[in-house]
Amino acid sequence: MVERERSRCHNLPMCGRYRLSRRKQLVDEYFASVSGEEEWSSPLQHCSDSVRVQPECRIKPMRNRSRTVLLSPVVVLVLGNAAARISGHLWGVWSWIPVMLVYWITLALIMAFAGGRSGYRRWLQPSHGAWGWRLLSLATTALFIPVFSLNFRSLNERWIIGAWLAIAVIDPWLEEGYWRGLLMDAASGWPGWLVIAYTTVWFGLSHPLLLGVNVKALSGLPGFFGTVFTGTIWSTAYWKTRSLRWPIFSHSVVDLLSVSVLVFLNRAVLPR
Repeated sequence: MVERERSRCHNLPMCGRYRLSRRKQLVDEYFASVSGEEEWSSPLQHCSDSVRVQPECRIKPMRNRSRTVLLSPVVVLVLGNAAARISGHLWGVWSWIPVMLVYWITLALIMAFAGGRSGYRRWLQPSHGAWGWRLLSLATTALFIPVFSLNFRSLNERWIIGAWLAIAVIDPWLEEGYWRGLLMDAASGWPGWLVIAYTTVWFGLSHPLLLGVNVKALSGLPGFFGTVFTGTIWSTAYWKTRSLRWPIFSHSVVDLLSVSVLVFLNRAVLPR
């Protein structure tokens, strides 16, 4: 066997070094083939809280696709605001239906452009970190228990119940996938506080500028600051746990407790 190994390396001087260089070449080819996916990795794979001040965790140059994703909230708000103003004149209190459809379709198309399917596999990985960060995302649900207690008896028509449940199922997946998953991953080269602040402010603007055009409870500064508060908690939970499992679940519970359809119809009784 020794003689066979020698004969195999006879025509390759320094055969061991050749094998090492070949392995290095294969590794380089592999990373070159997946380099396009590097920018979509989770923010915490680049910078954790303990190393955020290190040079590699400062703001890094972005690729064109990352820039496009980070500027996409402008498109979301412009299209949604236009849909809200037009549908408000045409359908009044029913304007929330076309607004939600335009909003959801826009988010879905942007995520499809940015590779949303592979993103969801990454965003739904098991949560990391302390359990406290996972439970933090549920803290938002307590704020809406009084709203539910005042309005649950008004959920007395089949179409209202159907729409109420549909929003609680569809909306969290699209909003968390876009506002938390996609935007935060695109800004993964930024410091953590800036990632959370940037995505949360845009999320806060989305409610008063879209649904808030025709829905009183979501208009103006109350609609903005309320959305910023919940968005900050969900963004922090994603940043700390590297997973959207708990933010999506919490968002769904919030949509149920806030009796969303009644709010959109301006029928909800709100606590004073």
